[in-house]
Amino acid sequence: MKAAVARKPLIRVAVVESDPLRFVGFRALFDTELDLELVSASLADLSQLQSIDLVLLGNRGGQNLYDIMASMKAVRPDLRIIVTGSGMDDESVLKAIAAGAKGYVDEAASPAEFIQALRIVNQGSVWAPRRVLSTFIERVSSSPAGLPLPTARRKFSRCWLPAAPTKRLAQPSASKNEP
Repeated sequence: MKAAVARKPLIRVAVVESDPLRFVGFRALFDTELDLELVSASLADLSQLQSIDLVLLGNRGGQNLYDIMASMKAVRPDLRIIVTGSGMDDESVLKAIAAGAKGYVDEAASPAEFIQALRIVNQGSVWAPRRVLSTFIERVSSSPAGLPLPTARRKFSRCWLPAAPTKRLAQPSASKNEP
């Protein structure tokens, strides 16, 4: 009796490129990965391709990447977009992620890195260079407003923290028996 081989769920990736050779290149790159299915698609096709899990979107000169992503998100708000590009600066990568991309992979990356990025983003995480993520964290943590408290944490804080003004909490206790 043969042991059952565990199969990874199929990840359907739409490659939105104007150059058909780029699609052929991506297909060759991912050919050995049985859990990745590539489809060549245009922006107009995306609204009809509901089974698509991810989109690889090339950042080419002459296109407004952010407008294209906004068009995609308008049609499919749940769509996970990975931007590919060559030598994109950190600020542009941050801007792409802020505009709705779930990842960025430089075109010079190894096939293993591309494959890992697809799988990680498909699982719901973000894929970007560490220095870009570090910049993002530094900016958020140093902003004057800080991070907004998630709703669940706010509710917990209201239930379990004493409802006393900050001044009162900061003053020493009047009784020696109180902690």
